[in-house]
Amino acid sequence: LSFESADKRFVVVADFAEVAPGDLTSFSIVFQTDSADETGRADTQIAVKANGRSMGVITATAQVVAAHPEKVDYASAPQLRLRADRVDFTPIGTKKIMRSVEIENIGKADLHITGTGTMDDAVAVKKTARCLKPGRKGKICITLDPSKMADGRLLNSSVVIFTNDPLQGTVQIRTVGTTETDKKQK
Repeated sequence: LSFESADKRFVVVADFAEVAPGDLTSFSIVFQTDSADETGRADTQIAVKANGRSMGVITATAQVVAAHPEKVDYASAPQLRLRADRVDFTPIGTKKIMRSVEIENIGKADLHITGTGTMDDAVAVKKTARCLKPGRKGKICITLDPSKMADGRLLNSSVVIFTNDPLQGTVQIRTVGTTETDKKQK
């Protein structure tokens, strides 16, 4: 197997040359920053090939935090505050549901929201601001599409927010909920 990354800062470390049919193996993806001052989110696509033939693509995301935390001036840094770390969509019906979570920069420098994401096809996330000045507020909008739920009755997922906050560069918001039928049975 061979691996080709679009972003050369992502390096695949594999201690095998080939994998027999039906066998499993593992490898690591290492992010090597090229700048001591670099922070934020980085994404890439890594092509997997066997004997020159494409076997698929892996998407890799890195959250780059301070390379030298002892040199970070935390007193003058941005700081993210979430108003809620859990969003409940109960009762889940058949129509899309939207909820929002307030975010605030309680730090002393600009807070950059460098990305948002989820691994759940039924959940979509959108940020309303890319940058929050100190003292400013914004929203993270989370939408649930019940028609895309793997389990049509129960939601237990999460949304991830990537920022340049040196103390919490990545934060998670849990997304939960049950259908109206399940709520009545309790």
